[in-house]
Amino acid sequence: MARTEQRFERTGASGILRNSCTAVRRHLRGRGRVTPTSPPKNSGLLKAEWAKQWLVRDDQETTDWTQADADKRTLEDWRERRRRAAAASKARYTEAADRFDLEHTEENHHPLSLHEGLTKARSSLLTQARTGAIGLNAFLHQRKVPEILSPLCERGCGRETVAHLVLRCERYADQRHALNLPRVRDGATLREALSQQEQAGKVVRWLFKTGRLQEYRLAKELELEASQTTDREEEERPSPDRDPEQARPGGRRRGSRIPGL
Repeated sequence: MARTEQRFERTGASGILRNSCTAVRRHLRGRGRVTPTSPPKNSGLLKAEWAKQWLVRDDQETTDWTQADADKRTLEDWRERRRRAAAASKARYTEAADRFDLEHTEENHHPLSLHEGLTKARSSLLTQARTGAIGLNAFLHQRKVPEILSPLCERGCGRETVAHLVLRCERYADQRHALNLPRVRDGATLREALSQQEQAGKVVRWLFKTGRLQEYRLAKELELEASQTTDREEEERPSPDRDPEQARPGGRRRGSRIPGL
């Protein structure tokens, strides 16, 4: 919207619109049909004033707001809102593992590198596990999903979060040894593991195999089907040291003697 208001102001269209509105208002007011009121909330005048104040801050030297960089101002505004949201989230318990400073982070430790080599479904699951916004009872109950009456897990042994499933839930006690993450002992070490590519991949694969998250059921079935198809193709592929004639069902070596002939 700010970019549109800039274009209107530069081309003179904004002045034409203001003058036209003023002339119509004066004409109707002279006929006694309009009572003077403040501009409506969606008025172009208010939009232009907002764009001017938003694009040019008090600490900036730019005087012509129509020449201000709207993209740069949008990035600054996004960073400020992200900073405020991060500060507000410290007051409440979350399982967010995003502790990266994007401006001072080496490329090999960038959060996007955690998703390399993952399918779309597993990449989505990693994001949910790191932010805590995942289809488990604790989050769903917090969001007041009607079907979720309690934040506890099925066994009732704690709030069902990613940390609870990975570290404490009695239902997955037998499957937990497959994780092979001896350093993960609590929520803090789990957040660190989810910030490292290899360990994050292990956690995501384990969560995927548990089948607890039903929204990934179809993705799990498709991965299993693709894996079985690949195995069959490997079995049917002829070995380089085998004769192609013998590899075919019922095939015989060319020139071999047929018994009885």
